[in-house]
Amino acid sequence: MGRGRVGKLFAVAEIKMVLLIVIKNFVLEMRDGPDTKVEMTRRIKMRPKVSGEDGIKVPSRVRPYKS
Repeated sequence: MGRGRVGKLFAVAEIKMVLLIVIKNFVLEMRDGPDTKVEMTRRIKMRPKVSGEDGIKVPSRVRPYKS
């Protein structure tokens, strides 16, 4: 196993830990609520897009999780 492979595996494990912490401590929701219409754009890669908005950004709201 080469050094590049070990580095890649470490980077993947690290990003998984960051995502776990974010998901555990924050609430992620659509900016306009759960009824927001999302469609897929057809370009080189399929990406989500909010209906009626320009670009491929999906506006969201992030707030701390309160137990």
